[in-house]
Amino acid sequence: MADNLVNLLFVDDDEDILELQAEVASNMADSNIVNSVFQVLSSKKALEIIDQEKIDIVFTDIKMPARHRDRRRARRPDV
Repeated sequence: MADNLVNLLFVDDDEDILELQAEVASNMADSNIVNSVFQVLSSKKALEIIDQEKIDIVFTDIKMPARHRDRRRARRPDV
């Protein structure tokens, strides 16, 4: 069953939005769908998490400063 669980990464530079996402993610974790939830305030930190963890789904703010979307795609095109 653990193989079917997903790891989520939430990336947003707005702490209020990230907090709301945490609440939603917490409900998902309670439903035995989610293995781990990672939350970061910068794209740089998101890239570090992607390099270190098996991330299945990324939820990200499109309008963030210093976006590293192309680097993420190059590192992990499956995410």
